[in-house]
Formats: sequence, structure tokens, C-alpha cells
Amino acid sequence: MATGQVFTSLGNHEGSLADDTGISFRANGWNAFAELKFLKKRVRIFGNYGIMCYDELGTKKDTIRQIVGIAYHIFKRNKVVLDLNRYTTNAISKGIVEVMFELAL
Repeated sequence: MATGQVFTSLGNHEGSLADDTGISFRANGWNAFAELKFLKKRVRIFGNYGIMCYDELGTKKDTIRQIVGIAYHIFKRNKVVLDLNRYTTNAISKGIVEVMFELAL
């Protein structure tokens, strides 16, 4: 499965794309997502790549977000997920490794 989106916005969901007076910056970008299923759909490998461009007080900035991970479905909708999130802004990268358990009752 593969999906994608193109977007434009004013500010962001965190409220961090705004100046000191609360005026939001314009942003735009795109995202692509892919997922492969194996072993009777119990194992899934997924990835996401996205770029967001915004103008902060006349300075254009680009943020690249990359996610790659694997999910294992334990029973019905319960699963364990291991993924790596990597953000790059102005040639500075930060990565986060996450282990998540999703329990559906």
C-alpha cells in the first residue's frame, strides 16, 4: 500500500510556527507513506518521508521527516511496533527510536 499528500497551512498543530505576537507562518509540503505486509498480514514494514517548508520571519526553512519501522500483530488488533523517527532541519538531524505496544480491548 502507498499513499501521499500535499498540503499548505497557516501555522501548525503545535502552535510553534508563529512569531512572538502570535502571527502564524505559512507552511507547505508533501508526505509519502508505504506499507508492506508479510506472514498472513501479521508483520508489517512501513516507512514515511515528508518535507515541510515554511517562512519564519523572512527566513525559509525546510524540515525533512523520515520514519521507518516494523510492526508485529500479536492477537487481533494488538501489536508491538519498533520504529525510527528522524528529523532534519537546517542540516541538523535528530533521531528517536520508539517501541510501542498497542492494546485493543
